[in-house]
Amino acid sequence: MDKARKLTVFIGIWILNGCAINETGVVKLRYFANDSVCMISKESWGAYLSTDSTNAGLTLGHAEVIQFYPKHNHSLKLGLDEILKKAQDDQLIEIRETEWGNPDKEAIAWISNKQGLMLHTNQFRLGFSMGIEKRHAIRLPREFNGIFTFRS
Repeated sequence: MDKARKLTVFIGIWILNGCAINETGVVKLRYFANDSVCMISKESWGAYLSTDSTNAGLTLGHAEVIQFYPKHNHSLKLGLDEILKKAQDDQLIEIRETEWGNPDKEAIAWISNKQGLMLHTNQFRLGFSMGIEKRHAIRLPREFNGIFTFRS
């Protein structure tokens, strides 16, 4: 076999061995929670297809996505900086999948680290990219009326 055919076969086998769709397939899932937020961490090697509205698309390579969801209705009244500060202060405790409860709200913040070839089909980004991509996003409510500052 010539080199191009060998490479194609290798890539095909690699992709088929590491496929995942959302939380199904070859994906490492970890669940966390505290008083105000739930967090899910997803990590996948190979082909990862996401249909989530915040991160929809296809990644061929490595994908790591962390999403934060409000836990209770009163969480929406908390300041966004309070919610994220609690998440950063290692106050999130790992929980079992059965305790997760799959929140029906959309993520209020997410972090994605991806390497490889990416097709973006979500409401925030549309198109192709290749290489290394790191994104940190925070969804502000439509009724937000004020100044938002961010320090890292």
